[in-house]
Amino acid sequence: MSDSLIKLFIIVGENVKHYRNLIGISQEALAEKAGITYQYLGKIERGIAKPTIEVLNAIAEAMNIGVFELFNSKEKKETNSADQKLISRFNYLSKGQQDMLFEYIEILKDFEVKKV
Repeated sequence: MSDSLIKLFIIVGENVKHYRNLIGISQEALAEKAGITYQYLGKIERGIAKPTIEVLNAIAEAMNIGVFELFNSKEKKETNSADQKLISRFNYLSKGQQDMLFEYIEILKDFEVKKV
């Protein structure tokens, strides 16, 4: 296998782990949602497995991201920023959960905090 292909599998694995951590789910939960074993997912994250496009697509869909995001080689800056975490977790919610969250935010906006 060529060095560039090895690097690509490492990048893909790092990105899977990055997005999984942003969403805040375990390997077991993501693997189950993607229809693979957590052992296989661990190998993908470590860059030692050679997943098919179908498997990568299933993983991406399970995280509600585009499969192309897994191939992005840009450095992940501010991976722990509140904005990134919030956006990733919001995208992971169902449409109904997103609507409920918007309603809750509207209630919070109108809530006046009383000073003691």
